[in-house]
Amino acid sequence: MKKAIISVLLAASMLVSMTGCSYIKYIKKVEEAKKEQAELEEQIKAEQQAIIDAINDASQSSNNDSQNSIDDSQDADDESQNSDDASQNSDDESQSSDEESQNASDSSQSAATEFAVDLNTVDAYGNEVDNSIVSGAKVVMINFWEPWCGPCVGEIPDLELIYEKYKDDGLVIIGAYTSSDMLDDIKYIIESDGLTYPVIEATRDMYQYMSDYVPTTVFFDSEGNVLEDGQYIGSRSYNDWASIVEYALESVE
Repeated sequence: MKKAIISVLLAASMLVSMTGCSYIKYIKKVEEAKKEQAELEEQIKAEQQAIIDAINDASQSSNNDSQNSIDDSQDADDESQNSDDASQNSDDESQSSDEESQNASDSSQSAATEFAVDLNTVDAYGNEVDNSIVSGAKVVMINFWEPWCGPCVGEIPDLELIYEKYKDDGLVIIGAYTSSDMLDDIKYIIESDGLTYPVIEATRDMYQYMSDYVPTTVFFDSEGNVLEDGQYIGSRSYNDWASIVEYALESVE
């Protein structure tokens, strides 16, 4: 009887032990499954975060490229504006230069127009001249001479010296002739004496200031008016002409 009871107890004990072991194994499996599930969830979260980060990076890169494009476009616009400004400044400077040139031309034309004696003619070499040859003059000294006149030719070197001395003071000397059929002689005199003042063929308007003799020299102011006692007939020495020129210059101050 006792043996039977012990056998039953042993069997029950073994059953309990086996049941306990099975339960423990079950718990472990459940825990392992939970752990695996947690690891899988962490992996999924990490992958999702990586995808989100990649999208954000791509978006940021796109925004940066877009901003760089905008900046480049702005720089291009600025350069274009600078180019336009430079072009405008160049146009303004060109306009200013044209205006200055026009003003200078107008001033020269005005001075030429104001001189009352018509000087539109040619020089001994056929070059056209006009009233601009007296622009800026305070006193204009017109010396009427001819190449066949000994006293005329004799005083010409002194007149060149007078011109060189007083031209910076406002003196302009003009030599005028009527013997257009003796141009070779006139050119020879001009070149041999080294004349630097203009020598021109007299215009009809200039005839009224001539006399019946050569040389005749007439002094004018800047407007073409004959100065008082401004006509001199006959040749003179360097010193005589220097005194007369100085007096004429002083009289127009």
